[in-house]
Amino acid sequence: MKIVHVNTHDSGGSFVYARTLSDALCEAGHDSVVCHRDLAGRPLSDKILRRASLAMARGAWHGTRRTLAPPAAECINGADVVHLHTVADWFDVPRWVRTLPSRVRLVVGLHDLWHVSGGCFVHGRCERFRVDCRPCPLLRAPANRLMANDELQRKARAYRDAGARFVANSRWLRETVKDSPVLRGQDIAVVPPPVDPAVFHPQDRAACRSRFGLDMDDLVLATGCASLTDSNKDTPELLRMLAGLNQPRLKVLMFGDGGIPIPDGLDVRRLGPIRDKHDLAAIYSAADLFASASRMETYGLTLAEAYASGCAVVAHATGGIPEALPNDPSVSLVPLGDRPAFIRALDVQMKRCAAETPVDGCERALPSAPSPREAVEMLCDVYGLH
Repeated sequence: MKIVHVNTHDSGGSFVYARTLSDALCEAGHDSVVCHRDLAGRPLSDKILRRASLAMARGAWHGTRRTLAPPAAECINGADVVHLHTVADWFDVPRWVRTLPSRVRLVVGLHDLWHVSGGCFVHGRCERFRVDCRPCPLLRAPANRLMANDELQRKARAYRDAGARFVANSRWLRETVKDSPVLRGQDIAVVPPPVDPAVFHPQDRAACRSRFGLDMDDLVLATGCASLTDSNKDTPELLRMLAGLNQPRLKVLMFGDGGIPIPDGLDVRRLGPIRDKHDLAAIYSAADLFASASRMETYGLTLAEAYASGCAVVAHATGGIPEALPNDPSVSLVPLGDRPAFIRALDVQMKRCAAETPVDGCERALPSAPSPREAVEMLCDVYGLH
């Protein structure tokens, strides 16, 4: 059986999910590939459409009416299953879905709101995606009463006509989006992002710290994401909070694309984008603590990987994050928006890390994240693998 995973970018949580699943499917004897966007030769028409939509937008709105080339035919040919992950800002998804042969099983992976909304990604205070996306707060009038609703209806019709199956990455996301017109009456499977215990486990801390020029008596905090300039991740605010702690032993390992200001007096090692999972595991194993100030995560894969690798974790108790992490003294989940509580949690976990001796190689269980092999088993019915 051939399974094709489609994701706009070759980085970020949804790409890691797709790549990990694809690798596990190959190990199970299936033909599985991941394809992503190639911006070479971007047509003028698409640039004009994108600029026009930006002119009508107040915020991060992403429509489907694009003229970029869809996934290459040589990638799709012979597919039994097409699994769409995060595919915004690429091709005209509803139109392309209608071109798939009827024998192809379409699976829509829900990593955020985009597949079930009129163009938004992040769940905030707007609940209009449950009805008709009118008026859309991300669009200016009169587009706010037309464009988002059109997007929502296009997706609903295309996915319904293609007999799409849906997979959410957390129970929280399933419950949040189930009333969207796109999903009404649909069964929604839940398959959390897999975490490979062969990669993400506590490693030799001394060796990992030596790799990054760190001493064993340093207090090391790791943080990072695909894009450091993503306002939802709020990484600059995290750095400001860390600078205010006045911890002279603190060293910060920060990974991700983009440049953000570093507060005076804070020792931050910029590692840039990290694409290799083994490099990411080494960062986690070098650290005492992983912290994220993200305002919304539908699951929190990075947090789960960091915990599995031996890190204490500080994050907001938002979205699906509480599903990703265990009830453990080394985990502090803080109400969103409570800055003093977040700072206290950082201080508590730093003191705990300083007082305890980590144990290299001791596996840490996660409450919901399956192994890659288990994730494939969970998808058997959705994919039609028998």
